[in-house]
Parts: sequence; structure tokens; C-alpha cells
Amino acid sequence: MDTARAYLCPGQLFASAQPTAVTTIVASCVAVCLRDPATGVGGVCHFQLPRWLGTGARTPSYADVAIQELLERMQAAGARLETLEAKLFGGACLTPQVRRRQKSLGDENLAYAIDYLRECSIPVGESATGGWRARKVVFQTGDGHTLVKVL
Repeated sequence: MDTARAYLCPGQLFASAQPTAVTTIVASCVAVCLRDPATGVGGVCHFQLPRWLGTGARTPSYADVAIQELLERMQAAGARLETLEAKLFGGACLTPQVRRRQKSLGDENLAYAIDYLRECSIPVGESATGGWRARKVVFQTGDGHTLVKVL
């Protein structure tokens, strides 16, 4: 049987109990990949900004909204919060001159995701974050295997 496939653009998320190869490309954006090895439920969110400030649309383009919605969808598919594992990708700074003056957007996105996951007691395992280049990420929700290619 062929593995299902999904592609995430920024501001999108995916969760399923069916093994799926989820592909996304991140730069300053961050992809949070979650998997419950006890149930086989896995998912990914791809966000662009650290937090929703209450103005404009409340969308998964923001870390707090995206991670919360991903957790809700995964629980609806049968995942248990206490057995979730996380992987983080992205948070690059594509404009080095900005990084020298202030905290980059990629750094802010990563810090927010790490704090959010810590507050939920979800351990972060594998990660490929920071740097100066984008990454293509393919996360296998079924077994948790990840392929990361620096672009």
C-alpha cells in the first residue's frame, strides 16, 4: 500500500492516524512535527509568526494558534498528550544583516515554539534549526522518520 502524502504551505497544519509523508519547506518559518508513538497519530504545523496579538484573523500562521490547533486535531484522531514527541525544523535567518542588529524572526519563532512545547510537557527530540538557509522537510507520521534537505 502506498503511503499517503500531504504538502503544507505556511499557515497550514495536518494531523492523521493514517501514515502520511508530510512535506513542507521552511526558512524563518518553523515546522513542528508531533507524533504519538503509542497510537501512531502524527501531525505537522507550519507557522510564520510567533504569536497572535488579537488583531486580524486568528489563523495557524501564528505559532500559538497553529500548535494549539494541531494538538486538538491530534487528540481528536486519538493521540494522547502525555506520550507526544516533537521535532522542530526551520527558524533560519535569510538576512544576516538583520541578525546582527536584533533577534531574527526565525529566532523568535523557534523560542516561542520551544516554550509552548515545554509548557505542554512535550519533549523535543530531533531538530534542524537556525542557520542561513531554508530546509525541505519530509516527516513520516507513521514511524516518525524525517528527511531534511538544506536548500
